[in-house]
Amino acid sequence: MPHAYIVGQIRIKDADRWADYCSQVPATLEPWHAELMFRGTKDTTFAGETPYTNIVVIRFPDITTAKAWHDSEAYQALVPLRESAADVLLSGFEDTTIPSAAILEGIARGEQNVLEGQTYCQSEAREKMSKWLK
Repeated sequence: MPHAYIVGQIRIKDADRWADYCSQVPATLEPWHAELMFRGTKDTTFAGETPYTNIVVIRFPDITTAKAWHDSEAYQALVPLRESAADVLLSGFEDTTIPSAAILEGIARGEQNVLEGQTYCQSEAREKMSKWLK
């Protein structure tokens, strides 16, 4: 299952309140097996314009879990503090890339099957899979 990410684009209005909010968010992530990937401050804009100066990326096991975290009582209790501290645009994204490890694992399995003689020519494979290829 692909990971999901919540990306927050941030314009800080009150640095002290923002620091308070940031210190409380990690505890809300733990029950959801989420990981704070990074926080950053904009250095350069290469194309376009944005009013946001900061960013945060949080990884979740899947998009359903990300939504559940966002809607949780623990996180929702922090929303008023967040809103007083910064203007934030939160967006959810699903990872659509194929993990490198999965590709390598597939290659290794194929190589093992060849070594063990568990391979078929195209006509044999088509025959074995015919009930699914209708």
